[in-house]
Amino acid sequence: MFRVRWGLIAFITVALVYAFILNERADREAVPVFEDHPTPAGVLVRAEDYGDRWPFSVPYGYADCVRGGSAVFRTPENRTFGITGLARSQGYPSVEPIWLDDPNIPGAKIPTSEIIRTALDQCD
Repeated sequence: MFRVRWGLIAFITVALVYAFILNERADREAVPVFEDHPTPAGVLVRAEDYGDRWPFSVPYGYADCVRGGSAVFRTPENRTFGITGLARSQGYPSVEPIWLDDPNIPGAKIPTSEIIRTALDQCD
């Protein structure tokens, strides 16, 4: 009977550790889904991947190409901003409300060129 209890305890311990590891992995790999888009449109871009080069005040979003070459950025709140002049000319609001100032250059913004490049890579 003593041997059965330790076996059961060992089994439960291993199962809990395995479940914890899977849960941690799922949390890291989870892709946020927007309410209007069951499948996220564009490419997931995250502040943690860009470090000091991240230009926005939100922690992640989606970079996408729409309407034949317009680069847009979708926030976690499902707000879509134009990050190129073409996108803004097609009615997408400016990214200005979430665009961060460059701490190294007074009066300048952190460049969005890497996000634009990622978005335009999605063009058909």
